[in-house]
Amino acid sequence: FKGAPAAILTVAPQPAGGSIAASGPVNAAIASADMELQAVSMGLGMLYVGFFAMLAAKNERLRAYLGLDPSERVITCLCTGYPDVTYYRSVPRRKAMIQWR
Repeated sequence: FKGAPAAILTVAPQPAGGSIAASGPVNAAIASADMELQAVSMGLGMLYVGFFAMLAAKNERLRAYLGLDPSERVITCLCTGYPDVTYYRSVPRRKAMIQWR
């Protein structure tokens, strides 16, 4: 976690029968994306740690530490804090070529 002062976990119920179409995990992932956008707009840095979700799925000791039920799973892990580096401008971009028909 490289010294990040906070980590945010989104947790959702396990989809029944292994279905990926369940709304809980999808909603948790969308909420994470919104949290990232809001945090960046407030000057915070945010990083997805995808490996943590896999680890939390397989490590019973970690699941117990997090207080997860067997029916729950970690969808995303977001490390957040104030970044050491600040960029004053973004990468130059070419103008978009959009055609409306």
